[in-house]
Amino acid sequence: IGLLVVAAAKIAGAGKVIAVDMVDDRLKMTERLGADHIIYMRTFNSTGERVEEVERLTQGLGADVVVECAGVPAAVPEGINMTRRGGKFVEVGHYTDPGSVEVNPHIICMKDMDILGSWAYPPTQFDTALQTLRRGMETLPLADIVTHRFKVTEAEKAIQTVKSRKGIKMSIVP
Repeated sequence: IGLLVVAAAKIAGAGKVIAVDMVDDRLKMTERLGADHIIYMRTFNSTGERVEEVERLTQGLGADVVVECAGVPAAVPEGINMTRRGGKFVEVGHYTDPGSVEVNPHIICMKDMDILGSWAYPPTQFDTALQTLRRGMETLPLADIVTHRFKVTEAEKAIQTVKSRKGIKMSIVP
């Protein structure tokens, strides 16, 4: 999800794209998809360091839009803290319920920020998404996001590959 958010931001003309991750394969692909800055979580290993780096990269303002894609509860308040005053925080990573996290509502009000969640989407949005990705196919290596293909009979191997964090996206093919 995060890789496609980076690609969509670049296709849409975002001025500066900052990605945060800790998985080497995804970080390499993030660079290929055009992220302007990468915050490697093994180098910036605390929330405070990552927020400070976003502020440094945005001349002290914070990010205009932060999209949380990891589905890790602690990433929510971190992302809120990375968002600039008047910015937007978009939550798309929590498709399961990994638990709660504390968020200070004062920060949301003080920053006058918008928070948007996404669970599902109307079918009409598929066409918009596909058109956007088609525009990016000529300039971005979107096809390379699928790094492994498995037959249906190899589903268990595919699951183990995902668990080992090898590769990026897996595809089950007939």
